[in-house]
Amino acid sequence: MKAIVGLLVVAVSLLSGCGGEDSASPNISPTLAPNSSLPTLPPVVSPTPTPAPTSKALRPGTGLLVFNLGVLYAYGQTSGILPNKMDGCSDIGYMDKRPDDVLIGIPGNGNPEIYEFDPFNNKCKVIGMMPKGMNAFTVANDGTIYGYNSGLWHLNSDGSTISYIPLTGEIDRVNGLEYANGKLIGVSAANNAVVEIDPKSGVSKLVKRINDLPSNDIDIDEDGVLRGNYLANNVITAIRLSDGVVIESIKATSPYSAIAYKK
Repeated sequence: MKAIVGLLVVAVSLLSGCGGEDSASPNISPTLAPNSSLPTLPPVVSPTPTPAPTSKALRPGTGLLVFNLGVLYAYGQTSGILPNKMDGCSDIGYMDKRPDDVLIGIPGNGNPEIYEFDPFNNKCKVIGMMPKGMNAFTVANDGTIYGYNSGLWHLNSDGSTISYIPLTGEIDRVNGLEYANGKLIGVSAANNAVVEIDPKSGVSKLVKRINDLPSNDIDIDEDGVLRGNYLANNVITAIRLSDGVVIESIKATSPYSAIAYKK
């Protein structure tokens, strides 16, 4: 029996020493080196949803826009504007683009409101009031407005008056105005005259005599092409001002009272 107990003691002793250095190593907790710190992780940021488009600006390729009896029509365009009734305005006689390509217009019945259009949502709203109704209308490069009513009116974008001067020189009245390529251009169908108007003095000088000029609202694009409706016959003509040649005629689906163009 003593021999067996001795063998067991020897076996236990051998087993307790066969773990080597690793088994004898103490548990060590990790420590930071002096003057060091744990890295800071960036905060978790939830992605911001992309807002729906809210721009009312006319897109490149919009083409020709005309307005009649509360409906905005688009011809030869790819902008997604449909011939739908505009909510908020009905009698628009003159339209033009602001420098930000947003379409604005005024009534043709002598009322003084200024409207801003949202053609992609078929809405328009009043954004200003003029001192009186105008018989011609355009927007300058700085966003101010020129109108004609017994003289030349220069207005702020909200319709308040900057100046009023008589229209003199070649003609004393216009049926259409357009601020194009840095110049204020007027059209008098009664005189077959396209004139340039000095906005400070009101003096007009002849640019060209052209027969069958538009008798209502006009638009002149950056290429010097004048568009408008001749004698309300539903035919929209495009006239090259450099030589007076009609380069395009479009038969409109109905009479219209206002026109604008976005190349």
